[in-house]
This record gives sequence, C-alpha cells and structure tokens, in this order.
Amino acid sequence: MPDPRIFEQVRYWMFALDPLHVGAGQQKIGRIDLPVLRESGTNLPVIPGTSLSGVTRAYAALSMDRPQCSGKGGAEGQSHCGDCPVCHAFGWAKGSSGSRQGLVQLFTAHLLLFPIATTRGPVWITCPQQLEAAGISSGLPAEMAGVSSGLPAIEDGNFIVLKGNFTQPQLDFGWLYLNKLDGLQDSDLAQWRFPSRHADDRVSELQPIPSVLLNKVQQCVLVGNAMFKRLVDDNLEVRTLVSIKPETGAAEDGALFTYEAIPRSSLLWFDAVYNNPAIFNATIGSNGSRAPMEMTALRDVMNRGISLMQYLGLGGMNTRGLGRVWIQS
Repeated sequence: MPDPRIFEQVRYWMFALDPLHVGAGQQKIGRIDLPVLRESGTNLPVIPGTSLSGVTRAYAALSMDRPQCSGKGGAEGQSHCGDCPVCHAFGWAKGSSGSRQGLVQLFTAHLLLFPIATTRGPVWITCPQQLEAAGISSGLPAEMAGVSSGLPAIEDGNFIVLKGNFTQPQLDFGWLYLNKLDGLQDSDLAQWRFPSRHADDRVSELQPIPSVLLNKVQQCVLVGNAMFKRLVDDNLEVRTLVSIKPETGAAEDGALFTYEAIPRSSLLWFDAVYNNPAIFNATIGSNGSRAPMEMTALRDVMNRGISLMQYLGLGGMNTRGLGRVWIQS
C-alpha cells in the first residue's frame, strides 16, 4: 500500500563532544576575530540548516561510496548522478540537463542546555524561551502549570532547580550570584516531552530527550530569558590561535587570531523533514530493475550521514580538535 503521508518531520538531539565553531565569517566583534553564527532575533548561537545539510550529504556519500555525489558535484553539478539515494535526499543539479530539490530538509539547530562552570561544578542552564521554542509539552513541575505554556516568568536574579541537589540558597558562577526559588524542585528532565514526530500537520509522537544524552547532564537549572542570553555570551569558549609558517615552523607575523565556539557538552536540537518520494515519482535502482523510493530510504541516508559526525565533526576548525557531535533522534 502506498504511503499516504505528504511528509514526516523528525526531531534530532545534538550533544557536543567537542567545542563547535560554525562561524559568521570575517566580522570581528570586539576582541573576537571569528565569532560563531548567531540568530538575529535572539542573538544566540545557532547551527544553520545549510551547515547540517552539507555535512550530512558529504558523510552519507562517503558512507555509500558515492563521493562524486557529495557537495555541489563539480562546477556545474556534472558529477552528480541524479539517481542515487544521496542525490534524491539532498538534490542535484546538472547544469542545462536539469536539477531537482532534495527530499530531505534540515532546519537550524538551537541551544537547549548550555554548560557553565560554577563553584559546585558544571551546571547546565536553560530558560523558558528555549524550552518553548523546542515545543516542550509536559513533564514540568505542577507549580509551573497554567502559566503561558506551563513555563514561569523568572526574574533575572533567580533560578529554579531542575536537576541536582542544590542545598545552598545561591548559585555562584564566580562573578555572579543567582538566588534559588524554593518549592519547585519537582521536575524530572526524563519526563519532559517534546514533539518527536509529525505526520503531515499532526503531531503523532511526544518523546523525551534520549536518556543516553540526558544522563550526561548532572545538574540543571532554569534561569530567565535575558539572563540565559547573558550567561551564554559570557561563557562561550574563546581560543587564541596562530598560523605557523611551514618553511620555518615558527609563528607567522600578523597571523594571531581568536575565535569563539559553543562549549563541549552543550545540548542542541533540530528538526528534519522527509518529503514523500512517491509524490515526486522518485525511483532508485538500475534501468532494468527500478523500484519506487520509500521514506525509509531517506532516513537511511540521513542516519548514515549523522552517524559519522561523532568521528569526523561538524563546522570549522576540525583539524584543531573541534566539531565532533553525537546526534540521536
């Protein structure tokens, strides 16, 4: 029986195994030569869907022994076969011979949990704005129910405990104190539910954050939206590097630069949409034996691509120890 769905949307969770640098180009901000890309509305770091799509395509093509179908396929796309699962999933362009948009759409990855060093060890922070953007629907403390989407308005000098045994009335970031709001330590991060899967315009599944990722978060607090932005800005990783002159092995004059990165152990999320190949009459196989392409084939291409990101990385500075991520759906 043909699949009646027009599309399927799936939620993915990304855990940073290394610092992540997806840069905004050569636009110096203060002392930072290479800042990370930020969303214009919130000014928070994001990873754009184009970065995710390009890397996923490249790694999927590598995994499926289709290197000619990675990237843009040459100057005019002449290397794209236009007929394999990679080309169907991410599109192809063969100059004057035609082109087709990909059947997989990857969207921007947003921060959900951000780690910060405190006097009691690493603490992950989040805020109502980021939880609402991720579509949280249940699992919050009873005291939070009935306020907006179940999330409280928090003054920027306060925090709410979501995970961990916080016995002290304040949380010390070394340069900033936040005051604990009592009586709200009833939340279990494992009980949070987010839209995991959409079939057409209907949410068909609500699922928690995968436990293999959530178990890495030992302490977590909820802070105000403005405070979240401030804490993220002040705790992005900043490194200073220098280019080496290969002839001498010494530092090159004028080549000292700084860049910032999303720190290791950050948790982000993004969505992927799989368009039904049957609607586009997509088929795969040799000329003598062709069969309609199914949505499971698109998922397989996606899984092959993202599975290599924990080894080969994402974004810039991969050769300098950055970029590895662990992605789960």
